[in-house]
Amino acid sequence: AGADNVTSVITNEFNFSNAANVDKIKWVAGSYAFRQRLPINQIVGTGADAAGFDPTAPNQVLNFSDGTNSGIAFYGQITLPLAEKIEVTGGLRYDFENREVINRTDFVQGNNDAINIVPEQKRSADFSAFSPKMSISWLAAENLNAYLIYSRGYRIGGINSYIEPEFESYDHETSDNFELGLKGRINSNFDFAFSAFYIDRKNIQTQVFEPVTSGISFITLSNGDGRNIGLEADFDYLITKGLQLSGNIGLLNAQYTALQIPDFVAGGNQTLADNTVILAPPVTSILSLNYQSAINTGSIDLIIDFTA
Repeated sequence: AGADNVTSVITNEFNFSNAANVDKIKWVAGSYAFRQRLPINQIVGTGADAAGFDPTAPNQVLNFSDGTNSGIAFYGQITLPLAEKIEVTGGLRYDFENREVINRTDFVQGNNDAINIVPEQKRSADFSAFSPKMSISWLAAENLNAYLIYSRGYRIGGINSYIEPEFESYDHETSDNFELGLKGRINSNFDFAFSAFYIDRKNIQTQVFEPVTSGISFITLSNGDGRNIGLEADFDYLITKGLQLSGNIGLLNAQYTALQIPDFVAGGNQTLADNTVILAPPVTSILSLNYQSAINTGSIDLIIDFTA
C-alpha cells in the first residue's frame, strides 16, 4: 500500500439516440466505464500523557489501504406511442464492477521502528446487476399528465477491512420502486406535481462498529430489508416577471422489515426489525421565494428559503 491519499478517477461514456422530433419512437442506448484509485492511509496515536491507561504510550497505529474500483455498464431505453395520448417506456441497464483493496497495519512505540501487527492482505469482490425500468404516461388534458413508473434501483456492494472472513465483503443493495403521479400547469404560470410511492428494499447496507486489535473498525453489512411508503407534492408559481414562489412537502414512512446486527461484544445478533430507517424524517418541506432581475452586466438573484 502506498503512503499518499490522492484519489484519481478515469471515466468514459458513449451515448446514442435518435434525432428529436423526427419520429414518435424515441430511444437511447450507451455504455459507461470507469476506473478509480482510492488510497486511505491513517495515523492514530496517543501521547506520553496517556501512559496512565495505555502502557505503550506514546505510540502510533499506522493503517495503510489502497483500493481500486473498476466497472462497466450498458443501458438502453425506448419510448413507444400506444395511442394518441398514451406512451409506454421500457429500459434496461446492466452493471458490472470489481472492487479490490490491499491493506496492512503497523505499530510504532516511541522512537522504535514500526512493527507490523496486521500483515498485508489483498481482498477483491465482483458485483453485477440488471436494473429494469417500465412506465406508462397519459396526457389527460393539454396541461395535465398522469404516469405510473416501476424501476429497480441498485447500490454497489463493497469490501470491509480488518475484520473476520464472515464480514469481509457486503452485497449490493436493491430497491423495487413504484410511483404513481400527476403533473400539470394552470394559467401558464402555476406548475404542480403530486406523487405517491412505494419502495421495497433488499440487502440494506448498514454501518456498524466492530472492536479490533487497534481499536474499532467501521464496517458495512448488507443484512436488512425494508419498505418506504410516501407522498410528495410541489409547485412553482410565477407571481410576476422575475418573482417566483416554490414549495415542496413530503410525507414518508420508512421501516426495516428485517434487520439483524451482530453483537461483537456479547455475541449473537440484535434483532431490530420494525424500527424506523435512520436518516428518513417523516415530514420534509421547503418554501422558496426567488427574485431575479436583469442588469447591464448580467442578473441579480435574491433567494429566500424556509426549510423544515
